[in-house]
Amino acid sequence: MLAESQSGSSAEITLTNAALVHALPAEVADQRLPVRLEGVVTHYHPLLSDGICFQDSTDGIYVSLRGLKPEVSVGDRVVIEGETGSGDYAPIVQLRRLENLGRGVLPEPERVTAAALATGRYDSRRVEVRGIVRSAVPAFRTSKAQAHLAMELRSDGTDLLVRVTEYGPATTNLVDAEVIVRGTAAGVFSWQRQLLAPIVVAASDAEVKVVRPARPVETLPVVTIRSLFHYSPEGFPQHRVRVRGHLLGRHAGQRLTVRDATSGLFVEATGSGDLLPGDELDLVGFPEMREHSLWL
Repeated sequence: MLAESQSGSSAEITLTNAALVHALPAEVADQRLPVRLEGVVTHYHPLLSDGICFQDSTDGIYVSLRGLKPEVSVGDRVVIEGETGSGDYAPIVQLRRLENLGRGVLPEPERVTAAALATGRYDSRRVEVRGIVRSAVPAFRTSKAQAHLAMELRSDGTDLLVRVTEYGPATTNLVDAEVIVRGTAAGVFSWQRQLLAPIVVAASDAEVKVVRPARPVETLPVVTIRSLFHYSPEGFPQHRVRVRGHLLGRHAGQRLTVRDATSGLFVEATGSGDLLPGDELDLVGFPEMREHSLWL
């Protein structure tokens, strides 16, 4: 299957692997050097993306489709012809022609942490990350008809956003489960070409493997507020905890102040409109420290 545009490049040297393109300085990539690559599509959804993620044996690279609509799916082996561009963060390929060679084999993902992804070194490469799901909600892109699943993952103490393109209802019920996610490393970038936050984009929920299911809320033991973030041989809690206390006050937005017999904390709550000071609350959430204050 072919997809072509009319523009091309008059440069004589053709770059033939993704690593060469990715290593170009931005000012050189802007010279629109010709590119011809062969590899596998690692991420693409025509309703949610204006480009594809591609990987060959040397590196991954983002390919801007420039309005083309190739008949291609994740896992297809393709030949890409185009020209270099500086991209929003790292150098990219601007597509001129794509040939679909049929089904290929997805590259084996590299095992990484959220902290490693924040360095930017894995840009556009297929990765695998392990962590605890802190939220999972459908999210829409502006002017796009289909939602993706926005999943917040805590990986070794660092937060990571995961976008799952195709998913079923069960995937939204993974809060507090420990999972392994496979996908392509991407990010949120500033207008100055800086990486603001790493993202992993997964083609479907088949790439989200549950390692340890979430513990049912009703089985969580009630702990004292004062016990949170004190020394423990197991370390600080990564999963949800359960506390009971009385509502002291409500603040701007959904912020509450709650205290039990031992100490107090701030709570980010939803659906708290009917609560009154003095009400006894049974709270479940993820504890964290913010500017010397305990939050749930």
